[in-house]
Amino acid sequence: ANSWSDDQLIEAYYRVFLNRSSDPAGKAYWSQQLAGTTNDVKDVWFIGFSNNMIAGVYLGYDTPKPLGKGAGSHMAARVFADFMRVALENEKNQPFPIPDGLSFVRVNRRSGASASVDPDGTIITEAFKIGQKPNPAPRRSTMDTSPVVGGVF
Repeated sequence: ANSWSDDQLIEAYYRVFLNRSSDPAGKAYWSQQLAGTTNDVKDVWFIGFSNNMIAGVYLGYDTPKPLGKGAGSHMAARVFADFMRVALENEKNQPFPIPDGLSFVRVNRRSGASASVDPDGTIITEAFKIGQKPNPAPRRSTMDTSPVVGGVF
């Protein structure tokens, strides 16, 4: 089992501000989801929540055995989507409140540095608590990285 650090939980929670799921009819909901499966696809699940509701779907046999070719968490996601479409049909779409003391900064996903000092690569938005900040800019190598012939093998 993986244990999540506070930073990972904050990251997962605040991605709801960037990710919006929508149904085929185009009605969008603020939401967050997590899907998964076990080795050999013996179990699949999909957990999600909106501002007012949390729900989960688990699919698997009582006596564990593979679910079959083509099985995956997409199966549970479809059940979840069908349920949430009905459950949220009359609900007002409400964004998640942002707690006091947080700021959002665009950072380089690989280095964790602010996008203003490391703009190359995938840029994401991260939440930071007061007193925290992105990683320092990565050092750029000035050494020649061309192949070396000879030396000790």
